Amino acid sequence: MDVYCLPGTMCDHRLWASTQRAIGTSIKLIHCAIPMENTLDAMVEALANRLPKEPFDLLGFSMGGYLACAFAIKYPERVQRLMVLSNTATGLLESERKQREVALNWVSSQGYRGIPKKRHRPCWESAIKTIWICWH
Repeated sequence: MDVYCLPGTMCDHRLWASTQRAIGTSIKLIHCAIPMENTLDAMVEALANRLPKEPFDLLGFSMGGYLACAFAIKYPERVQRLMVLSNTATGLLESERKQREVALNWVSSQGYRGIPKKRHRPCWESAIKTIWICWH
């Protein structure tokens, strides 16, 4: 079974690697980079051109969760199952927006080498269990 995975801000294909090892081979996590567009609508359209036309399973993490939800709202006939992790239905609080802006500015000047391992593990332990339960 294939699950198309949208990462969070400042995340790449490495986000899914440990999860893939933990869940085994019965579920294949397919990384889909977040399109570099200026608006959420433009991102959704770019994904619409890249993702399967037939119904598929979609997983979104953090920013990828917002994008996955927007995609599912616009193209409900194309999403078989939707899972959203580390996301809220109401959007980010202003304090969280400011914190992320600081982080993005730092990454712009210093570069990015992935999520630190001590932050990655707790986040994904529950995600792995959830993925396994939902897609089995």
